[in-house]
Amino acid sequence: MLSESGAAAAGGARGHVPAAEAAAEADVVGVTALFAVQSFIRACTGADRDGRVIISLHPGPPVMKFVALNAHASFRQIVDEAHAVILAGGTMSPMEDIVQQLFSHIPPARVRTFSCDHVVPADALTAVAVGAGPTGKVFDFRRGMRQEADMLTELGGALQSLAARVPAGMVVFFPSYDMEAAAWVHWSRAGGGAGERPLLDRLQACKPVFREPRRGGDCDVLLRSYTKAAQSSTGAILFAVVGGKVSEGINFSDDLARCVAVVGLPYANASSAELRERMAFLSATCKPSGCTLLPSSLPEHAIGSTGAASSGGEDAGRVYYENLCMRAVNQSIGPCCSAASTAHLHVHARVPVDHIAQPVRCRKKSD
Repeated sequence: MLSESGAAAAGGARGHVPAAEAAAEADVVGVTALFAVQSFIRACTGADRDGRVIISLHPGPPVMKFVALNAHASFRQIVDEAHAVILAGGTMSPMEDIVQQLFSHIPPARVRTFSCDHVVPADALTAVAVGAGPTGKVFDFRRGMRQEADMLTELGGALQSLAARVPAGMVVFFPSYDMEAAAWVHWSRAGGGAGERPLLDRLQACKPVFREPRRGGDCDVLLRSYTKAAQSSTGAILFAVVGGKVSEGINFSDDLARCVAVVGLPYANASSAELRERMAFLSATCKPSGCTLLPSSLPEHAIGSTGAASSGGEDAGRVYYENLCMRAVNQSIGPCCSAASTAHLHVHARVPVDHIAQPVRCRKKSD
């Protein structure tokens, strides 16, 4: 049985630590490091098909990491011995790949999913896919296009148009810190045309703009300032990043997020060695009708041809890749949908609009 419920985490910082305690902690750190090495070696003793060793030489110091690919091999014993297994989380949808990987040997009728009704009625939410900017230029925020000057100018014009019409707070999620930084620099210098003020100045004239810091520890001060500004007569804009601190467990109720804009789709880096291995493993062991993940105790040749992905349906590796992206989007916009009236806009043209909403074109606002 799978269940979705709220989840939260909290952490704190320590002050001055006495010298004796610091020395004891240093010893613990040393022991912990040895345990990490021991755990790594133990992981490498498993079946070769169930995991991969990934070695990263850059950036920074070299890193050697063991990646478990076959979650079913470790999880099956829990499922078989328990009367019921409950997976609970705040943002688990879409869940198809999770069910495939963990419960592939269980008849589908025995696996149930449950999601609580939303606290906000459907008529208080509006979802729109924005496919083009004020001048009619089609948005394209693929990885190679995210820092193109023309695309950033068009995006800035669209956000200015929205900011002039949205009351109170407005949250804009970028797919990465790099794109948010590139947009900020570009809008600080460029205008929408000859003789016009920089886009950032015009955006700030609508609402003050706040930026999520890369360092999570600075978020508390930011959120207090943004909350105060969002509840003022002018409102405010918050630039955040999908997967960043702001998207993790912070509720933007009522005036804090009357509009949520997601720029593009935060697909993971397809060139990542770890991601490629995960996708290849799922494609080889799962098919549309279910997975054939086997316990590590069985010989590798026992998998045979039954584990191959069927060409007649969706590739399991691709489904996993898509779901990673959509779970990140859901995690970001979910806490923002607790307002009494919210608009969610997906600023992207390269998505199947029937999965989101009919695209609309922003109207250009004259200064």
